[in-house]
Amino acid sequence: MRIYPIAIFILCAQPVVALDVVWPSGATQIVARSQSTADFNIATGTADRGGVPPSRSVTGILSEEVWRLPGEGADPAAIIAALRAQLIAQGYGVTFACADRACGGFDFRFALPIAPAPEMFVDLGNFHYLAARRSTPGAVEDIALTVSVGGQAGYVHLARIGEGDTAPTALIPSFTAPMLRTKRI
Repeated sequence: MRIYPIAIFILCAQPVVALDVVWPSGATQIVARSQSTADFNIATGTADRGGVPPSRSVTGILSEEVWRLPGEGADPAAIIAALRAQLIAQGYGVTFACADRACGGFDFRFALPIAPAPEMFVDLGNFHYLAARRSTPGAVEDIALTVSVGGQAGYVHLARIGEGDTAPTALIPSFTAPMLRTKRI
């Protein structure tokens, strides 16, 4: 029996799995944009006072989205925890995570490519950042998440970049999750 190389490829190749993000009911996508070739900095550490956080520059196809999550008492820690669990369950490994002042506050937020206000509101004393990466045969995808609150809503900046000429996997949003918020006391 003769085995053809294409048969081995078909048998060994794994399907590209879309990123399935479950948002709370009432979540609204405010921004959706992409660039065919972009350089994007993903934080790998915290910013020292007056400094720039260390980062890894990734070049590839970039997809950015900003989501607004409704509700009084939106809690960035609860939102990022739910998103982190979803990413891990889908094969992403967290490469770096931090929160507000521990990230470097103002210096951290303004050194990274995060959507500006009014698209994305970032409370410098109440935000979370998470970077994650997933490798599949023939593709590497990086994600950078910034989560914060403003007024009566939570905000999520989700940047996905496929390295080289590989597009980020499709995003499949669903809205069946319980609310990702808690009231602060």
